[in-house]
Amino acid sequence: MSAPDLKWEDPPERARNPGRAWKWGPIIESLRKRPGEWALVDTRRAADHQNPTAVFGPTQQRLKGQGVQVTVRTVDGEVRLYARWPERNGAAS
Repeated sequence: MSAPDLKWEDPPERARNPGRAWKWGPIIESLRKRPGEWALVDTRRAADHQNPTAVFGPTQQRLKGQGVQVTVRTVDGEVRLYARWPERNGAAS
């Protein structure tokens, strides 16, 4: 039995998507101007078998990491991502 023919090399660096930072930066700034108010920031159609929360999972984590509160709701088969900047006094939850 011969050894498999492998090509040994390090993987390239991951490509960064500059559009992501651009898309969410202005949204976060808008949310900061109206703390405590929910905004509908994105919508998608979900497959019947798909967990609605998973549709926006990475986006939710990215926004939470920036201090944004997020929640997901499904309305008539459309998955909606809502976000808000927390109120200064902590009353919004």
